[in-house]
Amino acid sequence: MKTALKWLALTILSILLFVSLTVFGVALTAKTTVLDSRFVSKEINKFPMTVVGKEWTDSMTDFEPEIKSAINQTIIDMEPKLKQDLGSATNQVYDYLLGKKPSPEIAKTLSDTIFSNDFVYTLIEKSPVAAIASNEVLKQLHEQKIPQEWQFLLDYVPSAFADAEPDIKDQLKKAAQPIIDYLLGKNKAFQITLDLQPVYESLKNSAIQEFLQNPPAELSDVSPELLSEAVDQYVNQNFQQVLNDFPLLVTIDQTNIGNDTPANVKKSISEVEARLIEFQPAVHLFQTYYIWLIVLIVVLIAGIAAISHSIKLAARVLAVVSLLYGIINYGGILVCKWAINSYLVPSLQNEPFVSGTMPPDMVSFIRQVIYDFISPLHVFSLVVLVAGALLLVVSFVYKTRAPEITEDKSTETQV
Repeated sequence: MKTALKWLALTILSILLFVSLTVFGVALTAKTTVLDSRFVSKEINKFPMTVVGKEWTDSMTDFEPEIKSAINQTIIDMEPKLKQDLGSATNQVYDYLLGKKPSPEIAKTLSDTIFSNDFVYTLIEKSPVAAIASNEVLKQLHEQKIPQEWQFLLDYVPSAFADAEPDIKDQLKKAAQPIIDYLLGKNKAFQITLDLQPVYESLKNSAIQEFLQNPPAELSDVSPELLSEAVDQYVNQNFQQVLNDFPLLVTIDQTNIGNDTPANVKKSISEVEARLIEFQPAVHLFQTYYIWLIVLIVVLIAGIAAISHSIKLAARVLAVVSLLYGIINYGGILVCKWAINSYLVPSLQNEPFVSGTMPPDMVSFIRQVIYDFISPLHVFSLVVLVAGALLLVVSFVYKTRAPEITEDKSTETQV
């Protein structure tokens, strides 16, 4: 009867230990992946932003190939900074989830990271502002009826914007903060005027140089002095036909971004904060039970050892539980990886993307994210499996020492 109760207790504790290990494996995976800001930041750093950016620019039909190339280079240059700021934002969100700060403060997080002056200034500095602006202005000028003799000036528009690019970028930097404040709902409206006078002057200088190098037929035989005197009147008279259609001032206000954009941003921020507030107690509860789960596993192992009254038996029982858990979970992970490579990856390769099917780098990224997610469980299952194998060896190799027999020597009385 005593032996039967002993084996019943060992069986119950073994089942509880197996279930506890199973739950702990899942909890360990969650704690070291989705509940770990370092894991999320690591995955953000692996994201193929350059590839996705190229797919996006390839889908743009309004831009010339050289502009697309410039935008792609901007994405390459901005990738480290963007990923760094996204990582910082992630850390601040997790600080709230893990109880390190009292409120989510998503708006402040955005202001400190991707909506910060530092980030926006870097973006402006690296962006092909001249190429994009000249492309838009050329589209407008092509729609106007410009005299044939002044069509050559259109060729000078890109270089004119390139010359004025530093000044335009300085103006954009000054305009950045009002726009950010508007998006975050700090201001109800904004109005910014960009002065394109430097571009105008550059175009005018180009017209003057063109006139001096290739004067009209009626002035081809005049002296350089007379040509210089005639240039201002000639250029001003004819150049106005082009410059009348050239935007000297560009006004940007809330209508360009959308009057309802701040409300939409505020709504999105509120929704994210509401989800975080709703999720935070569950995270706190998880952290508490995670510790108690470890304690439970230790208690169950100690209970099996205590009931066994034998290192050999305890090692064998723990070996069976560990091997059973390790084989099932490790084998399941191997099957999962096989299914990913055999079914999921080919399916992703045919999925529609921005300008075609999903690029190989994006497919590899998704597969790697899944691999990284199951990696903690993979390692834990392997450790438990190896521990089970070692315990099984111990259960066979360990020899129980025979109890020492103490001889009582009688005191002989000599007569």
